[in-house]
Amino acid sequence: MRYLRWLVLGLLLCPGGVFAADMRCEGRLVGVGDTVVELRAKCGAPAFRRSQPRLSAVGTPDDLSYVREQVEIWTYPNQPNGLGRVVTVRRGRVASIETLGKLALNRNPACARRSFSKGTRVGTVRLSCGAPMDRAVWEEQRVVRTRSGHEVRRLVVHETWTYDPGPGRLIRIIHFENGRLTRTETGHRSPS
Repeated sequence: MRYLRWLVLGLLLCPGGVFAADMRCEGRLVGVGDTVVELRAKCGAPAFRRSQPRLSAVGTPDDLSYVREQVEIWTYPNQPNGLGRVVTVRRGRVASIETLGKLALNRNPACARRSFSKGTRVGTVRLSCGAPMDRAVWEEQRVVRTRSGHEVRRLVVHETWTYDPGPGRLIRIIHFENGRLTRTETGHRSPS
């Protein structure tokens, strides 16, 4: 019973993927805290890399300030064990490593008709479908009330990717918030 509790707790803390402490690239180990130089030397360039702004609250509720920084998300598809990895880089160091399932590397715009589940990462869609025909990006600051009753600002980066699979087919529009899929929709048919 104790094991089951720990398993449930672990699943709640790691939605959408499993976080790992390290990953292997051609027999060389990369871990949390390694520098970007070490990551590149051991694993090479990622298949997909994106930069995302992040707003973090720092200090006490009475003396709160905000730090805005760029965080990079590096996607390495299908490592030797067959699973993809997402590496979050913060301030020049590996902040986390997430294990994904196998990525279907199709790179075919028609795959935009494929169904992706809510929470799928931007890198997974990009590696599966290729670059979108159009990409719109905007930022929003949301005010969130904490359990203690204090208000904290959260930065949300919105992206809308549009795929046109060709004449007579429905356009596919994919929406993301902070690098995770929130919803998909279909647009009008592409002109023939």
